[in-house]
Amino acid sequence: MSQRKYWLWITRIPGIGYKKLKILLNTFKTPYTLYYAKSEAIALCMQHPVFDKKDLKNLLDARDLKSLIAYEKRLEALNIQYVTIKDEGYPTQLFSLFDPPFVLYYRGKLIEHPLSIGMVGSRNCTAYGRKVAEYYAEQLATNKVNIISGMARGIDSYSHIGALKGNGFTSAILGSGINVCYPKENESLMTNIEKHGCVISEYGLDVVPRPGLFPMRNRLISALSDGILLVEAREKSGSLITVDFALEYGKDIFAIPGDVLGGTNRGSNNIVRMGGKPVFSVEDILEEYSIFSTNKHTIIDEIEKTLEEKEKIVYSCISLAPVFIDEIARQIEMSMNELQFILTKLEIKGAVIQLPNKYYIRDHPRGNKVNAVISEGI
Repeated sequence: MSQRKYWLWITRIPGIGYKKLKILLNTFKTPYTLYYAKSEAIALCMQHPVFDKKDLKNLLDARDLKSLIAYEKRLEALNIQYVTIKDEGYPTQLFSLFDPPFVLYYRGKLIEHPLSIGMVGSRNCTAYGRKVAEYYAEQLATNKVNIISGMARGIDSYSHIGALKGNGFTSAILGSGINVCYPKENESLMTNIEKHGCVISEYGLDVVPRPGLFPMRNRLISALSDGILLVEAREKSGSLITVDFALEYGKDIFAIPGDVLGGTNRGSNNIVRMGGKPVFSVEDILEEYSIFSTNKHTIIDEIEKTLEEKEKIVYSCISLAPVFIDEIARQIEMSMNELQFILTKLEIKGAVIQLPNKYYIRDHPRGNKVNAVISEGI
């Protein structure tokens, strides 16, 4: 009978966390040995001051082989796999952590990639942040980069969606149980990530999200990534926790510079000020790893093929940063009425998006996979 299941048992004992498990394993070596150890031997080990009086009872009460087997069968029924710290398929990047998870649960394909970039940012992102996250994730994904994020609202979600647009691989690290989708509206996104990437959690079935679990999730994002791209973040954004972990682990830090007058991207601007590499194109990231983009300008070329001459002129004045209609008018010799007419045509063609107060940013046509994603409710 396989001993792997005893790793599931040891990580689910109430009240016994990582520090206590380390002490137990230093003594008993394996979860299997601990499971069948005599209570007197366990009590002796638990004389260490880190343990509480109730820990011995909790451990002994948790020794229920029938329940453990049922738990493993439930994982199998839900198509959830797991890898232990002693298994060959355990991600080697996690061994650098002070507290590598003893068990990782996952759906999809848990594989190591030549290059993985973690993308993080604000939950309450702007339209600019959303488009930038989608765009860079798509461009990186088309260059065979694994996009890692936390499937939270905002930048995380749009990073995953962008990677799917690029027909690439994306990994979602959860701050909840492996079968718990948070936020709830991301169920369709989670399903698509399982099909085209991997959903990962160090927490087992039915663990509800709690504030303390998200920093733990963020350390995994940083550890599994070669570099972190901060897309849009306020000065005290929670996504800066991921950056802090990445700095501690010696990872590369990239940031998208933003509005210097508003506060929506002050966190990213501060990262640039402190030495993070500012990113103005996907090549700014790829060149750090001696990779050269295989699709430079392909999206722009694809759009421009569909445009008439005057539409191309207007389109050239618009970027992923919001631009006011008066600024567009100043750059070209065109009446305001004609400009508004052409902007409407560009919106219909899916080339630009109108934001509130007559600001415009670029959009780009969506591929078949993305249409499928949207039709499923993302």
